[in-house]
Amino acid sequence: MRYAFTKGTLAAVAALLLVLALSASARATDHSHHAHTVQESSDAMPGTVRITLPDTVLTDQDGKSLKLETDAIAGRLVAITFVYTTCTTVCPVQSAVFADVQKQLAGRPDSDVTLLSVTVDPLRDTPPVLKQFASRYQAGPRWKFLTGSTQAVREVLEAFDAYTPNFADHPAAIVVGDPATGEWVRFLGFVSSDVILARLEALQAARTAASSATSASTGTRDPKAYFTDTQLVTQDGRTVRFYSDVLKDRVVVVNVMFTSCKDACPLITRQLVQVRDELADLYGSRVFFVSITSDPLRDTPAAMKAFAREQNADSTGWTFLTGTRENVYGVLGRLGARPEDAEDHITVLYILDVDNKHMRRMLPNQPPAAIAEAVRLIATPAKQSAAATPNRN
Repeated sequence: MRYAFTKGTLAAVAALLLVLALSASARATDHSHHAHTVQESSDAMPGTVRITLPDTVLTDQDGKSLKLETDAIAGRLVAITFVYTTCTTVCPVQSAVFADVQKQLAGRPDSDVTLLSVTVDPLRDTPPVLKQFASRYQAGPRWKFLTGSTQAVREVLEAFDAYTPNFADHPAAIVVGDPATGEWVRFLGFVSSDVILARLEALQAARTAASSATSASTGTRDPKAYFTDTQLVTQDGRTVRFYSDVLKDRVVVVNVMFTSCKDACPLITRQLVQVRDELADLYGSRVFFVSITSDPLRDTPAAMKAFAREQNADSTGWTFLTGTRENVYGVLGRLGARPEDAEDHITVLYILDVDNKHMRRMLPNQPPAAIAEAVRLIATPAKQSAAATPNRN
């Protein structure tokens, strides 16, 4: 995948190369150790990560105390970098990239997206020092520089896997995410502002689509008209209509996956197997599971069937769906889960009862019993209609 660099980012990278050339023999004590963790590719190396946000009290560049999750992020989309003010190589480049992101976000409400730079050197980086550093990049209200006690900063850095005993050894990382869904991507190395903006736009698009889907489930739209009867194909090779055959008259637990995934997808599927077992009295009659591929070009019905068997998920009541790329991505878009590519898919779970105006999103790392209980809360009020629900699997 190729990304275009903005002029600001190119200038920053050019400045970095010049600094590196001038300081190669000096071996200053700043980011000389960063060479071990910086990727050479300008597109960096993105990876989906799980993050539990601590609501740690920190201090911004204006001396104001802020709780990280409640005040600094406050439910907004966020991009986070980790810096220290005496750094002369990587940190200025990443800060220049953030300055370009800030510029490109001009005109959008500060309530949509926030930018955070967390120091890795809290002993030296006091609020006045951070304020002076921030002024170099013309940081506006959307962009906070955060410090705090050594323990508080360490707690935050550990949450983002950015802590090292020697602060100069910290990874050159940028983390972009949506705290509302738990979707986080971590970029290691040099990444352009365009890449960060693209990720933020994708997260915003997912929020917008999810909001539309929620509108459908709360009665502002007809569920069939919204979710559509787009044709998909099951692991058994049967053609089904998404609303009429998959969603109608059911409580459905939906996740997105692809069969060649070696980490999150099999883990989440095995988690759902445990949820299925917790719901033995409702599963297959009122409650159904649906796994939709994000890689329809490779995930044939046979591949989906094999994956289901490997994960002990090939049972009546659990449908694995594939189809043409246009149809699959169209359906995922209705869920607010349309990916940029197969590996970029969302990992949240959707609990849907679209006919009774219920939709809930949950992180898959919750205990199986907790997920099952959330499903029960939606399924139980409609339990009386279970006997009339045809089994279409």
